[in-house]
Amino acid sequence: MKNQLPVVLAALLLAVGAGYWAGKAPTVPEETHRAGAGDTAKPKAPERKKLSFKEQRELEQLPDRIAALEAEQGVLQCRLADPAFYQGPPDAVRELQTRLAKVDAEIDAALVRWEALEAKG
Repeated sequence: MKNQLPVVLAALLLAVGAGYWAGKAPTVPEETHRAGAGDTAKPKAPERKKLSFKEQRELEQLPDRIAALEAEQGVLQCRLADPAFYQGPPDAVRELQTRLAKVDAEIDAALVRWEALEAKG
């Protein structure tokens, strides 16, 4: 009863204009008409599915995989930040830039997968 809003029983009069008045019936919140509304209604927790053995192993290995990818990302970024590296062959620069882009994509994919597995299990 403490969660229910009070119902106003008096009609509401609205000025429409040019001396005309319109009456409006009071509205009753929908929650007061529902059976079981109030203290007895409890929200249900979402059901979680159990991870398969393969998914559980993948979830356990993801932090190490992400750490290894981030370490490789750091090495690649340091090499690309060195001005002397750009004095070498241009193919090596492009190759390193391509590898850095792939590592970035792999990190993003691993983080998304980790989040999906955590949500599932």
